[in-house]
Amino acid sequence: IKDFGNIILDVKQGKEDEFWYATWGNSNIGVTKYNIKTNQRKTYSKGEGDNTLPTNNIHHILVEGDSVWITTDGAGICLINDVTGKVTSKLNSQSSLFSEENPQWANYIMRDSKGRLWVCTSDGIVCHQNDERRIYTLNDKKETLAQNEAKMCFCDSKERIWLITTTGGLNIFNEGKQSFTSPFDEY
Repeated sequence: IKDFGNIILDVKQGKEDEFWYATWGNSNIGVTKYNIKTNQRKTYSKGEGDNTLPTNNIHHILVEGDSVWITTDGAGICLINDVTGKVTSKLNSQSSLFSEENPQWANYIMRDSKGRLWVCTSDGIVCHQNDERRIYTLNDKKETLAQNEAKMCFCDSKERIWLITTTGGLNIFNEGKQSFTSPFDEY
């Protein structure tokens, strides 16, 4: 297992017989695609130039066909094209999910039933759909996040978006108001 990294934080199945591993604390590898039938590996790591990652500390993986999204420690998110191997950083560009001035820890990423991409960050949650993005953070309004460190989100069977924060507990997205609230005082 040390060939994959010191700590594996996430594993997702890609195509048949292929798995993607997100590693943490490995100076040589950030993400590995491993074929269990052929024992072949393709690794992606921090480096200069094309097809490299901005960091080897990876939190989470989302596989969508030939697109593999990864969340990173302090370097936003990246998109890997599984066919070409091309890596695109989504941190420092005009189409970025994050501002260039405020790079984020990206903890988790998911796509909901409406096709929106939700990214949990160290400073709120980002909802990205087509060319629009909306950032939800803690503020002085009642309908807001309970805390900014967004750790994980999920879409339930009723298509509601739930968010878990580090110290603020559970939040739910109100589609009508386009805001998050805490549904229970005890969570």
